[in-house]
Parts: sequence; structure tokens; C-alpha cells
Amino acid sequence: VEAEHGNTTEAIAGYRKAIELDAKNPDYHKGLASVLEQKRDWKPALDEWETVLALIGTKPTDRLARKDAHRHQVAVIQRGGGMLPADRTLSAYRMKWQKAFATGDIDAGYALVELYARSPQQGEPQATLEKLVKLVPDDADLAMDLVKVYGAQRKFDEAVTLLLDIAKKQPSRERDVYQQISEIKTEARQDDEAIEWARKALAKSPSDPTAYERLGERYAQRQR
Repeated sequence: VEAEHGNTTEAIAGYRKAIELDAKNPDYHKGLASVLEQKRDWKPALDEWETVLALIGTKPTDRLARKDAHRHQVAVIQRGGGMLPADRTLSAYRMKWQKAFATGDIDAGYALVELYARSPQQGEPQATLEKLVKLVPDDADLAMDLVKVYGAQRKFDEAVTLLLDIAKKQPSRERDVYQQISEIKTEARQDDEAIEWARKALAKSPSDPTAYERLGERYAQRQR
């Protein structure tokens, strides 16, 4: 609350006191990291985000929290630039994570995905995502990230194949998957197939007005 009102000094003091009382609570370190990031105090902010990562677990239920922490970690590294030590630059972390991922460190792969999202390289983040999806086949959100990459590159067949695999593994996502396939088919100018997949999405949720709206959009698109 203090940080939201610009009272960063008080906010930092409050978080440090909380950490003093419960040093293993990642939420306190996350709060402190966010305030330090807001102050552009890059090195301490990076220290805190790395403490957050050290405290968060590695279970499937921890993935979103780790992704958020990695995203902040990479943002601080990039924005800190020359104000960080030479061994904590973006290129230093890239080499460190590439080496670790090559030896099977899955978390390093997740970190690389966030790094490449902010600092793309030729073939990346596609290559890292493709490897990760094979190593962590139950992470549908990760697969969805790869679908977005395929879509941006107009690799529509690859995107559809991956979406169907997601639906097979997680039937609860079928409606969303079918809707995304419908949108991809529209982008690929395959309007009849787009309508077919929109109908399949509607069948999964016949009381959803949005599904009818999107089916209507597909018909309208075919008339253009």
C-alpha cells in the first residue's frame, strides 16, 4: 500500500521487517523486489527476484509464479544494463541458462523463454519452446506460448497440430482450442474450415453467446 502511494522508503522498511520475521516467505521478497524495481535500484531488485525464485517450489502449481518471477528477473537484467556487474548482464545470463538448459535444467529453459521474449534471436524462442514442450508435455500454457509463436510466423499447420494435442491431453480446453483453430483458419483464408471449427467450439458450449458471435464473425468473414 505504501509503495502504491509513492512511499517507497516506508514500503521497503516494511518489507524488510516482514522478511526479518519470516525470511522464507516468497511474497515478502516479491513485494520488496517490486518496490526496488520501481525505484530502479536494479542490483538489489535482481537479488530479491532471485531469492523469490529460490523460495518458490517447482511443482506444476508453482509454474505461473515462477514464470512471473523469471519475467521480472529478465526485465531487471535488461533494464539495469551497465549498472549491473559484468557477470549479471543479459548476455552473461543467456550463456549461463543456455549451458544449464543443454544439460537438462528445465527451469533454465523457462528463463530462456522469458529472455528471448524480450530479446529475440534468430530461431528463438521457437527452438527453446519446442524443446521445453517435449520435456514438459503437461504444461499446456507453455504449449500455448509455442502456438502463438507459430501463429506469428504463419506456421498454421504446426499451430493447429499442437492445439489438437493440447485438447487431447486436456479435454477441458477443447472449446478454447477449437475457437483458436477457427481463428487460425480464418487467418489462413480457409473460411469453410474456420466455420467448421467455430461450430465445434459452439457445440462445446451451446449456451455461450460469445460462441454464437464468433460463429457469426466467421460467416461474415467468408462473405468478404
